Amino acid sequence: MRKIKRKICFVLALAVMLSCLGVDTTVVSASSSKSKALKAYNKYLSTKTIKWNSLRYPKENFRFSLAYIDRDNVPELILNCDGVCHYEGYQKVYTFKNGKVKELATDDVIFYYPKTGIFISRHYGMGGEFFVYKLSKGKTIRKLRVSMPEAVKELGEKTTYYST
Repeated sequence: MRKIKRKICFVLALAVMLSCLGVDTTVVSASSSKSKALKAYNKYLSTKTIKWNSLRYPKENFRFSLAYIDRDNVPELILNCDGVCHYEGYQKVYTFKNGKVKELATDDVIFYYPKTGIFISRHYGMGGEFFVYKLSKGKTIRKLRVSMPEAVKELGEKTTYYST
């Protein structure tokens, strides 16, 4: 009877140890991805000029914010550029995918719902349009286009931007 109890205790202790290893690995992996993304964003923002569509602008024209748009623990980068023409869009959303900073969308204003994967871009030209996107696994899918601004309740500006 004692041998059976000993074996059961050994198996339970081993199971607890193995389950703890799995949790630590997941946490380290998420933390590592976040760290890599932040380093990549920092490198992207550290250049003297930043590419915006077909032109480059001095980094002093930019403000940035980090946003947790999707459900992973890796933030997206939102850039705001004050020195561009209206047709170029004033804001862009980027994500970190496969070791690179990848542009997702450009528009006049970008709103997002944290940890849902949903973000909305607003274009003010010719009466304006709203585009609703779903971000999943580093890719965006445009879900909806609304060209009647009065049909959509516009969101308030809640994003905090920091100088580069």
